Amino acid sequence: TKRNPEDFGEFLSKLGNDFTGMIFYEIEADSLGGSGGNPTWGYVYKYFGNEEKEEDKLVGVGDAIYKEYDYDYPYDAYCEKIYSALGKHTLTKARVPKIDVAIPNKSNDPTTISYCIFDSESEEMFEIKDFLYNKFDNDELREKQDIISIKDILECIKISIDDDENYKEIEEGVIQVLALDSITNNPDRHPNNWSVIRNVETGKYELAIFDNSRAFYHMIQKYDKNNSKWSPSYVITEERKRNGLGDFGDKILKYLSRDYKEYFDRFMLNFMNELPKFYEDLDEVPYSVDKKNIKKEIDDKLRYIRKLYDVEKEEIHDRKDNGDER
Repeated sequence: TKRNPEDFGEFLSKLGNDFTGMIFYEIEADSLGGSGGNPTWGYVYKYFGNEEKEEDKLVGVGDAIYKEYDYDYPYDAYCEKIYSALGKHTLTKARVPKIDVAIPNKSNDPTTISYCIFDSESEEMFEIKDFLYNKFDNDELREKQDIISIKDILECIKISIDDDENYKEIEEGVIQVLALDSITNNPDRHPNNWSVIRNVETGKYELAIFDNSRAFYHMIQKYDKNNSKWSPSYVITEERKRNGLGDFGDKILKYLSRDYKEYFDRFMLNFMNELPKFYEDLDEVPYSVDKKNIKKEIDDKLRYIRKLYDVEKEEIHDRKDNGDER
């Protein structure tokens, strides 16, 4: 990766005819957030050294952010890639970035290329944290340490979106993302890791998520053998005094299945339909990750969700026995 165009031209001239691969042209260091892996914005090319014509050797792919290998989280690139694959199957109301895992020539350490999820010429992006200022000031957000209730997140977004139908799509997207995060044990959905994208011509908003590298927290990463099967998140299901942690995934799923039942049911139906396709894709992934454990842990989460539906059926049955036809 080179910032100076002249250096980049010299770099290309030294590749020779034998090199075929991806090249990341570095533009500037990422100034947003504090994510690991030294993130850098740039442009991705595919290079075909054996092409005779010079114009055929370098093919543009798109804007992307490149994250170097993070020694504290060695499986980040794989987690990001696999979450993106699952998200593209199951998130119908949220954009997920295309991810490539790249192995640099000088090491065997996986790095991440995350392609830009919006068109900077026709769209503008607002992080969820930007919307929170509709209700909270800096001091309040600092006190909360980014741990915000689901209702506050939705309320703050709704203030900015006049179109009720468009807001409902965003609302359903938020529920889908939180459900998928809970199933995949992603503890890192803080207000800077998702956004709302606005089309400047139509004014329509869409939900988008990114930086999903902490997903599958214990399924792949295995930081701690005693880790809970449910990770704490940055969201809470009701207002309460901050305790330094958001709710665990099981509590979030229980809340979503009760308070956002229509969205949750629709998500779970699609999730179950798409899961076999995702498992097929997972089997084709050439990464050295524990694929069997991923499937096992997801199946464990699904067993928990089935119990939630069983409890709901029992409650409906009890109400009918008592003459309540709801």
